[in-house]
Parts: sequence; structure tokens; C-alpha cells
Amino acid sequence: MLVFINGSEDPSIKPGCSPLFTVVVVIFEDLEEANRSDQRIDQQRFKLTLPKQFHFTKFCEDFLLAFLDAIVPYEFFYLNDRYQQEKSLRYRF
Repeated sequence: MLVFINGSEDPSIKPGCSPLFTVVVVIFEDLEEANRSDQRIDQQRFKLTLPKQFHFTKFCEDFLLAFLDAIVPYEFFYLNDRYQQEKSLRYRF
């Protein structure tokens, strides 16, 4: 089993960021399925001339749907949640 966890940027770091903090967990039960999915994502990135790391929020809906259609055949689970961050809980550096 492989588990990937990703969170959005802390809103206290950049002015103008959303006050919501989003956490996404992607779970593959099978390592080979995870590898096939990773290869397909790389193919789609190359086709769309994207960098290794990219952010969905910077692309139009058609791009997002094309990308998601590419990974539909692979078996995985995902969980996501959003948290409202209060100003008093934000870290200041």
C-alpha cells in the first residue's frame, strides 16, 4: 500500500492566499497500479508540456478534465478536507 499526502500552502505565508487549508490523501493498495498511474501522469505532463510539479488552480477546466480522464482507469482512493484557519492560529515568521 502506498499513501501520498499533500496540503495546500499555509495562507499566512503569502498575502492574498485563501484562508482555507486543504489536505488530500491518495491511497494505492497495489504498488504496480501506483507505478502505472505515475507513468500515465508523466505521459500526460509531457503531452501538455507541464513541469514536474504543477498546480491545478492555474489551469482551465478543460485541462483539468483531460488530466483527470487520463487517470480514471487506475484504482486508487482519495480523501480530502478543507480547514478554515483562524488568524490566531496562523504562524508568523
